[in-house]
Amino acid sequence: MAKTSLFQLVSLALIKACTPLSSRTAAWLAYQFWIKTFRQKKMNEEERKLQVSTQVERLRFNGKRVIIYTLGSGIPLLFVHGWNGRGTQPFRMIAQLAQSGFKVVSFDAPGHGGSSGNTASLYEIAEVLELMERRFGRFEIAIGHSLGALAILRASVLKYLAPRKIVLISAPVSLHWLFGQYCRAIGLREHVAQQLKKRVERLYGVEIWDMTDGEMLFSSLDLFTVLVHDKQDRVTPLRLLDQIRNRNRNRAIIHEILTQGLGHTRLLNDPKTISRLIELIQD
Repeated sequence: MAKTSLFQLVSLALIKACTPLSSRTAAWLAYQFWIKTFRQKKMNEEERKLQVSTQVERLRFNGKRVIIYTLGSGIPLLFVHGWNGRGTQPFRMIAQLAQSGFKVVSFDAPGHGGSSGNTASLYEIAEVLELMERRFGRFEIAIGHSLGALAILRASVLKYLAPRKIVLISAPVSLHWLFGQYCRAIGLREHVAQQLKKRVERLYGVEIWDMTDGEMLFSSLDLFTVLVHDKQDRVTPLRLLDQIRNRNRNRAIIHEILTQGLGHTRLLNDPKTISRLIELIQD
């Protein structure tokens, strides 16, 4: 943790120092910091036991090693973790799903967990989902947490995945919203933020913001959906859930699980939330 904190402090100091000298350089540094991942090193005993009990596989993706975990047999289900998470983060959820007749496949995204690399992007994670589908066949259900939820929406619209049911847990409203939050969090001046936005659009195209908008992506699909969110989530507010609920153009079947006081990640391993989720996706 000390090294991570030092890297963050140095990066922010460099961005701040470059801002009055060159907005382009400051924007370049801000982009490098934006795509940089920080691995969670702490793993409790319960997660460690779960990881040991899984079948571990390694695949190559764009020159990087991707670690895949499989547990159980039955209905194929894919779990996609969020930014700076890992494939075994929802250890209780995975264990309960496997005991309930699901074959659970999860993975460490590039730059996360045991996979190689130290950067990642939403586009890259969505492309890994296509790799998962090629390797394991069609997943009946896809569960995504935080940025992983947006990756599932994007992958489903692009036909990388073809699930019948999706579960969106603590989902952000859009990449554009996340971009704004990032710029505010690190104190980017407006002209530097605009330079950073232009850099992103040069790399991925100006359509990146529409192609990573949660409500817009969802409106292109017609899937059985479970929305899981905590009312006190300080990382991603309830905006996407509210938008989907109010603008369900396709009249897709939507269920909601709202928790209280579990925040952005604790709901992943909350027994009551897991039980209710399994009831809904088993129907």
